[in-house]
Amino acid sequence: MSWDIYGNPLARGHCEVHPHVHEEYPCYVCMAEKQQRQQRDQQSEAEYYMQMEIDNLKRDMAEYKKESSDKTGKILKMNDVLWGVLAMIDESWGASSDAEIALVDDIKAILKGGE
Repeated sequence: MSWDIYGNPLARGHCEVHPHVHEEYPCYVCMAEKQQRQQRDQQSEAEYYMQMEIDNLKRDMAEYKKESSDKTGKILKMNDVLWGVLAMIDESWGASSDAEIALVDDIKAILKGGE
């Protein structure tokens, strides 16, 4: 006799993880959950790298602000990059999660001259 992951008897042809589904493991529910996890992981990875870029840009902006006024061109170029990042976030994700909203807020703060 087979058992499900909860220790209950498993009916033949049912999923071990989702015993109510009459489909062997991995069932369609398992596959949907796996796909959702992968999408979350990919989005989390993208947010992580985006945050790294923003941190690097913040550091670079702070360094440029400390240097002489002949760096004005570079600061303007960094602003263009930040506007591009902001547009990319909006286009890709629409800033729906808390992490994405925080990234957008950080960029807007930099563009307004705050740290």
